[in-house]
Amino acid sequence: MSAELDHIFVYGTLLGAARGAYGRAERRRLTQEGERLGPATVPGRLLDLGRYPGLIADGEAGDVVHGEVVGLRTPGPTLAWLDAYEGVTAGGGEADEYARERCVATLGGGSSIAVWIYRYRGPIGGRPLLKGGRWPDRF
Repeated sequence: MSAELDHIFVYGTLLGAARGAYGRAERRRLTQEGERLGPATVPGRLLDLGRYPGLIADGEAGDVVHGEVVGLRTPGPTLAWLDAYEGVTAGGGEADEYARERCVATLGGGSSIAVWIYRYRGPIGGRPLLKGGRWPDRF
């Protein structure tokens, strides 16, 4: 997977405002290795997977997931440990729960930016949908 993009969209445990214990070390590391550019949205819907959310691409026109964009100072090394955190194997194995994909995010001011996202690939049935596309920081 090429690391030519140098921005990532985060929407759950990696959000700068998250306060839960789950993902705390990774949030700190991402803050050190990147620059948080502020609130943003991407098309899709958000599932509640328990301790973390999962972004899915299906949904109706206008469905968005809320999060933030982070500019990466050293995209290659940062994406490598983020892939490990998200359980994405080299080449994107069939059993991976997430896939890292290109997407376009809309920043708070209305401008668009190309970003990486982690899209959920696991089973959807029985997973509650998070209305409003926002992850509640409860872990």
